[in-house]
Amino acid sequence: MKKRTYKVNDRLEWLSICNCCMQWADEIRISPRAVRRSQPGAVASRHLASRAGHVLVAQAVSLAVENPRMALNAGVGAPGGAAAVEQKLQKALQAQGKTAWKQLARKLQALDNERRGSVTPSSLRKVLGELSIELDQEELVRLQLKYDAEQNGRLNYHAMMRQLTSALSDLGFGSNGAGGGDTLPSLGLTSPRGSGSDKIPEGLRLGVQSKWKTVYASLKTLDKTNSNRVSAAHFRQLLEWYALPVTDASFLAVLRAFDSDDGLVDYNSFMRACFRG
Repeated sequence: MKKRTYKVNDRLEWLSICNCCMQWADEIRISPRAVRRSQPGAVASRHLASRAGHVLVAQAVSLAVENPRMALNAGVGAPGGAAAVEQKLQKALQAQGKTAWKQLARKLQALDNERRGSVTPSSLRKVLGELSIELDQEELVRLQLKYDAEQNGRLNYHAMMRQLTSALSDLGFGSNGAGGGDTLPSLGLTSPRGSGSDKIPEGLRLGVQSKWKTVYASLKTLDKTNSNRVSAAHFRQLLEWYALPVTDASFLAVLRAFDSDDGLVDYNSFMRACFRG
């Protein structure tokens, strides 16, 4: 008798489940279907997605240049990034006179046998130590986070020297022979700028033309101050993000044409030059 009662209850339970399933199926059949989005709505959605893409690219570029996560992992928790270290170096070099700038430039070039425009952090620390300027590991990491634009463990001393000096003429950089071996390669001030269109390699020019909308939108997103300029490190990182062909030589040529010797690239002038014949 108990066994028969169990079967009846079991059958009732299954009937209840089946009834629920049928009700659920009916609800699905009568539920309103998704309405196809109107054309204006679809266009607006694409614009939003495109805008989000530009923001993400700008964030990725900034992360690659400044790399705050790496800074956090390295224990660099103080605010200000490399700015405080740059001020320390600038004051120390200025206190020693113009010869200190020249000595630093000469020593960095001597270490850069391959003319890559970069040195290792340990080499930079050693050179500064020879000038009686001591940097601790945290300060060295801060500089590396800012000036290792190629993410290869080396510091771009061209960019660092440009940042540290208000005018490269203080270092004796020029084309009149003054300063002689103290001149940093490919950073002369007297090269003609003109429109700059002749300074852009053809491959880079064509690449920018094919992607100009996204490239320009990303540059505008990076430009937080609406000055139509971004840092040289951010500019190069952005070009590489969009897989545009850029070498050290071509990038320095672009800097000579579109950087007013303050480490910032006039991207408006650059974009216009890319479309000139």
